[in-house]
Amino acid sequence: IDNVVVIPESIDGKAVAAIGAKAFSNAAVRAVYVPDSVTFIEKGAFEGAQAITTLRLPFVGDGKQVTHFGHIFGSDNYSNHAVKVPTSLDMVILGEKVTRIDENAFSGCKSLSAIILTGGADEIGNFALYECRDLVYLDLGNGVKSIGEYAFGYCDSIYSLSLTGVERIGLGALYECNSLYSLTIPFVGGSKSENKHLGYIFGADISDHNDEFVPHSLYRVSLEGCQEIPDRAFASCAYIGEFWLGEGIERVGTRAFYACRSLLEIAMPDSLKALGDDAFFGCDNLEAVDLGAGVESIGMQAFFGCKALVSVEIPDNVGEIKPSTFAYCSSLKTVELNNVSKVGKDAFYKCDALTQEVICGTIK
Repeated sequence: IDNVVVIPESIDGKAVAAIGAKAFSNAAVRAVYVPDSVTFIEKGAFEGAQAITTLRLPFVGDGKQVTHFGHIFGSDNYSNHAVKVPTSLDMVILGEKVTRIDENAFSGCKSLSAIILTGGADEIGNFALYECRDLVYLDLGNGVKSIGEYAFGYCDSIYSLSLTGVERIGLGALYECNSLYSLTIPFVGGSKSENKHLGYIFGADISDHNDEFVPHSLYRVSLEGCQEIPDRAFASCAYIGEFWLGEGIERVGTRAFYACRSLLEIAMPDSLKALGDDAFFGCDNLEAVDLGAGVESIGMQAFFGCKALVSVEIPDNVGEIKPSTFAYCSSLKTVELNNVSKVGKDAFYKCDALTQEVICGTIK
């Protein structure tokens, strides 16, 4: 293919280990593939290569001490990436030996639209891709365990992102990612044990600020690989309309989905045992809920004010409906109690659409 350069790993039996300064300076190359045999790239090796669109590299920087992307285009530090990195460059592919993306490695590379990690990089540093505003596709591979603070801040073109396998996410890692529509996460918050609310990864220090920091573009959240949805995990995330909850979740905490007003329906995994107090309080557009087969307890006011809810089936293992659980569910027409033997005070208060009257633990 014209203007595509694939550098061999060896020439005449000798390994290609370095690329010198100005090696591709002002070259009219469209794509360059640098092999993993290269261990050093001098400053400015690609300076002025204004036609380049795709670059495959074995590392970011010079391969020794320098760790910012613009080095190979002649920049002294990350602060002038926007000046030195060609605006034609769309895609960067990083080789299998890359183990870490350092702080500010790509920050300010506004024209990049795709970054692919092919190997086992396990850490992405603070501000690593900060202000990569045209970034649409980000493939983290299978090895990333830690994502630093504001790592993807202002990556406001990313539409879909999967963080499966990650063990720690820094504050504001997705700050101002205002095109994000779909997000897959292994837990809610900064880790399985800390800062357990969705807004944290968008810059909110406490759950009360979820609504201020979670982007309104975010509609779908998939949760895979955890045992609980913490208290207030998604509280006031009013624009999220779809949650997919993976098997293994055993508990939904207090006010976990409080005032998620765009939520229309939700299905609980069969692994779920307990639904906390106020879990879906104020989800006033929630029309349908599948509680799964394994639920044993439903908290007080769990569905208080879910005025669009039409019907509900209580799983066989639930013996009690607690006070005010379905109060003000004004559209609720049918309730299957199954093995329920006790109904608490005001459990169905103001459920005026019920076709049968619920009294003292039974339906009359």
